[in-house]
Amino acid sequence: MSPTTHNSTSNEARNPESAWKMPKEKIRTAKAHPGSGGSHSMPQGSTSPVSLWQSGQTPVAIQSRKMYREGLLLAESGSNSRLMLLNDLAICLHAQYKRNGTMESLKEAILYHQEGLSLCPAGHPDRSRSLNNLAVCLFTCYRRQGDITDLSEAIKYHKEALELYPPGHRNRLGSLSNLAVCYQARYQRDGLLQNLLDAIECHEEALQYSSDGLGHVTPFRNLANCYFLLHKRQDDPLNLSKAILYHKKALDICPSGYPDHPIILNDLSACFKAQYDKQGVMQDLEKAMDCLQRALELFPHGHTDRLKAINNLAACLQTRYKVQGTIEDLLQAIQCHKEALKYRPPGDPSRSGSLNNLAVCLNSKYLHSGAIEDIEEAIKLNRSALLLSSPDSPHHLAHLNNLANCLRARFKLQGYMHDLNEAITCHREALELCPPGHSDRSSSLNNLAVCLQAVYEHQQDITALEETIKCYKEALTLHPKGHPYRPTSLCNLAICLHTQYEQQSKNIDHLLEAIQCLRESLNLLVPEHPERSESLKYLARCLEARYRAQNDGSCLMEAVERLQEALRMAPQDHPSKAMMYAYLAALYTRYSDNLGGADKIEESSILFEKATTHTPASLRDRFNASLMWIANVNGPIEIHAYRRCLELADRYVLIRSSMTSRHELISTISRLMPLQLLSEWEI
Repeated sequence: MSPTTHNSTSNEARNPESAWKMPKEKIRTAKAHPGSGGSHSMPQGSTSPVSLWQSGQTPVAIQSRKMYREGLLLAESGSNSRLMLLNDLAICLHAQYKRNGTMESLKEAILYHQEGLSLCPAGHPDRSRSLNNLAVCLFTCYRRQGDITDLSEAIKYHKEALELYPPGHRNRLGSLSNLAVCYQARYQRDGLLQNLLDAIECHEEALQYSSDGLGHVTPFRNLANCYFLLHKRQDDPLNLSKAILYHKKALDICPSGYPDHPIILNDLSACFKAQYDKQGVMQDLEKAMDCLQRALELFPHGHTDRLKAINNLAACLQTRYKVQGTIEDLLQAIQCHKEALKYRPPGDPSRSGSLNNLAVCLNSKYLHSGAIEDIEEAIKLNRSALLLSSPDSPHHLAHLNNLANCLRARFKLQGYMHDLNEAITCHREALELCPPGHSDRSSSLNNLAVCLQAVYEHQQDITALEETIKCYKEALTLHPKGHPYRPTSLCNLAICLHTQYEQQSKNIDHLLEAIQCLRESLNLLVPEHPERSESLKYLARCLEARYRAQNDGSCLMEAVERLQEALRMAPQDHPSKAMMYAYLAALYTRYSDNLGGADKIEESSILFEKATTHTPASLRDRFNASLMWIANVNGPIEIHAYRRCLELADRYVLIRSSMTSRHELISTISRLMPLQLLSEWEI
């Protein structure tokens, strides 16, 4: 959003047109009340050339600029007529720049405004207008070229103009809004909190001069926007509540038939989504999606802001899919991203982002269904997105990470080490783009750790496991108490410490540290948080390990209780429930004497049956559950367990493209399967 320009016939700040996008917000300037500025006399019966140009009459614009230039040649140096000609010519040139983007026009406008300001010493009645107009052009120049000097000068001139409008002045609203725009731009440039606080102070004062009429929607939006940024900076729920309050106020005074209404809905959805991310309350996510669906009903096809709403709705659908596991949400998100690609045809500089978003969804779809064509298409799209972004592009980091994630997913399917090695290379390159202090360093550390963990699981390389733990521990230091990602970091570290204990060290301290991490993670998650069930599942596994090591019966009982709680929390169709069923069934089988005898054996068979037939889970998880079943068979239904394992193996072996991975799978089954059943298996 650009500040507004004063013309020679009024000190009014014109209400600008703008696009509003979350989270990189652009602030609208408020429309000030009309003032009494100096007027430039025109021949009787004629219309101002400035007004004619702004109505789109380009030939008039050319003629008016010519007329102003000729007038300047005749005007006396230092005269009031020269001041008004300079101002009007500069406004025409600025408007020409906004129409065709010619920097020469903008630079020339700045020169004329600078000369005009020199003719308005302190105390001159037109000094405030000249200060504002020059500041507006300098801010426009900063937006185009990024020279911080232009922004600093714009702020200096806007501050001086504001001083000339004392509290209660009818033009103070527009001046406050213009200055706030510049403060926010400087905050986005240097990240200094004081700039954002100064912007909020200006917007809050501007509200005092605002009424509840339609023309005063903008101040509420501006303030909501700044409080949203402040929430992201300070993670203070009070700031987010204020952002929601002011966006709702803007909606109340902006009827649904007006163009701004769907834009405000989109902004409000971002606040509800942020509130969901913080608290994990599904109602907030539903509110965000409702706002976006209403906005899309109001945005016509082809509208520039429709693309933002489509992308935001897709992000919400993906989030709900991760929580509830409903495939319809993921399929709808894919359709959204495909529509978004239509807005960004080949050659569009933003096309890489849409390619990336679609690839992420296809990767999720692959993880749900196991269809090889989904992961192949996702890798293809990620490679295309990476080619479209240069190493210094702000999106290059995300493209590297997402390509690596897809390669790791294909490795898990096919077992080719070159996929995993390429994924690690991508993540190491991404980490180099995130030196200490970078906001994305923790996520890059986490991504690299996940791949290194896969190396350990595949090759039993202890150095890979040690580097994994090192990465997770550094990531945890970047998520101090109160950070929303600390529970996840604690859980990740705990999983590796448990692995280190079970397969390498048998050092009880590693296991106790894992349990401590998981308990802290659970304490930080509200009861309804979607990640809680995963932490409960891993805590149960660690408690079982402690029971085996120390024969503490309370650990075994708590392990069962934690798994039961995890199953109650997870949505019915969530993919993770398959392995939860299997883990609980294994506990009932292994420790039936401690947990209830024959009744638990029978219950374990029911749970294993659920685990291997839970179709929302991936084929890989259901097959692994069947392996757990035959490893824990105990009773007359063992033949059924073996046959279920062979049934799933028939399908699973077909998607293992690597001959090595197929051989490993067949060897595993051969070791566990009775000979009389193995002879029935046709590979």
